[in-house]
Amino acid sequence: MPSDDDIIALANLCRAEADGDDTAQFRALPAEAFADSREQAILRLAAIENLTGVNALRDGAAVNFDSSAISVVFGLNGSGKSGFSRVLKQACGCRGREPVHRNVFRPSPPTPSATIRFSRGDVPSEFKWSADGPPSPSLRDVHVFDSRTASMYVSAKNEATYEPRRMRFLSSMASICDRVHAVLESQKCALVSSLPKLPEAFRETKAAGWLSSVRASTSLPEIDERCTFTAELAEERKRLEAALAGC
Repeated sequence: MPSDDDIIALANLCRAEADGDDTAQFRALPAEAFADSREQAILRLAAIENLTGVNALRDGAAVNFDSSAISVVFGLNGSGKSGFSRVLKQACGCRGREPVHRNVFRPSPPTPSATIRFSRGDVPSEFKWSADGPPSPSLRDVHVFDSRTASMYVSAKNEATYEPRRMRFLSSMASICDRVHAVLESQKCALVSSLPKLPEAFRETKAAGWLSSVRASTSLPEIDERCTFTAELAEERKRLEAALAGC
C-alpha cells in the first residue's frame, strides 16, 4: 500500500490532470500486472535468539526450530512458552498480539528485544526485533497459534472471509481512492477564496447567489452579462438617491 507521501503525490497528479497540465506523468500498468503471482520460496523459521528483558526469562535465552512446516513448543507452566509466543507474534505481526512485559525484578529493565532467524528458500536472514519497533514484513506469513489465538476463533465473533487476489487489488484501489479523496478535500478546505467578501446585508440577494456559484469554468460572456452596470440600473440608482434625498 502507498505511503502518505505517495498519496499526496497521487492527489497532486489528480489536480494536475484536472488543470490540463501536460507535464503530469502517469505510468501505465503492463499487461502482465494482473497475472497470477509466481510461486514464492518457502519461508522457514529457524530460531528465536538473544532474548533480552522479556518477562523473567534469562537474557540470551533461545528456541530453535527444525525444518518442518509446523513446530510445536510445549513445556511446564512457567517455563517461558508465553514469553516466546508473545515475542514471535509481535515480530510477525500476527492477530491477537499481546504486549511483551519487561522483567520487573531488574532495577532498570531494558527494552524487550530478540533476534529472529529465518530463511526464504535457501537464503538465510535475520530480524532484530524490539518492543519499540514495528513487526517484520518478511515474517508476515508466519502463523502463531496459542491459547489466546484459539479463543479469538472460538469465543470471539469473527467473520471468516476469503478474498481472491484480484479482488483484493480492487478493494485496495478503492481504499487508495478514499485516501486520495481525503487529501483533496483537506487541500480544498485550506484554500482561501479570492472572491470579494460580501456584506451580510447582501447574503440573500440574487447577485450573492450567483457570485457563490462562480467557478474557474465560468465563461467570460456570462461574467460580463452579470457584472455590466446597464443604463436601466443607473436610472434606478438615480431614482433611489432622489427618493432618499427627499426623505
